[in-house]
Amino acid sequence: MIFPEFIINGRTDALKSTKNRDKGLEIAINRDNKYLGAGADLAFITYVETLDEVKKIKSEVEGPVSIAAGMNYNINQFSIADLIECGVERVSLPTLILFSSLKSIQKSLKYLKKDQLSEFAKADLLYPYSNLNKLWEV
Repeated sequence: MIFPEFIINGRTDALKSTKNRDKGLEIAINRDNKYLGAGADLAFITYVETLDEVKKIKSEVEGPVSIAAGMNYNINQFSIADLIECGVERVSLPTLILFSSLKSIQKSLKYLKKDQLSEFAKADLLYPYSNLNKLWEV
């Protein structure tokens, strides 16, 4: 590998290419194996909903696998620990923080629209100013 910090992610949305999920998963796995064979470093099948699908992907994809977690369609189906236990090499959380932030923004705008500034504190929507330097220590 010339640039070890540079990863080619073989992404496919083929899982949703047909109404039959099993057929879509088969197409996606075949496509990702072709990407890996052509030099991709990682196989990424989008729209994975269940742990059973993860297990099938891990058993049939011929290389490292990336799974998007925390999505509306799979957030209650598996955890990061489940994915690690299955041997998934990369866990992606593409929208989790963004969508949870948007929910907070939506609540904040509701209070602003009604000129209820004190509700920000009551609803625990304000990050303490004194903790800003600690924010990145999570």
